[in-house]
Amino acid sequence: MASNKAAPEHLRTLALVVVKNCVHTHWVTQQTKQGPVGVLEEEKVAVRVKVLQMIEQPSTPVAVQLALLIGKIARHDFPSHWYAGALPRRLCRPSF
Repeated sequence: MASNKAAPEHLRTLALVVVKNCVHTHWVTQQTKQGPVGVLEEEKVAVRVKVLQMIEQPSTPVAVQLALLIGKIARHDFPSHWYAGALPRRLCRPSF
């Protein structure tokens, strides 16, 4: 939903908020009495790839939520699981 540019902006923003909250709560696997709880590594890879494909957003609310999501993922995964070579060049070489 979040990557569908034909979808209404408010739904795309909401979808990113939900994913961002999921990353905040479940990205790092935790042990519980019922066993490990968290996002599977295959799902993490898919999310990392998808968020980078969505990086150019004309919508400010969507772009803000996407940036917050990328920040949350990077905080947990960079550099061990999300290395600089996986990031688009325009992110690694600021033009300022």
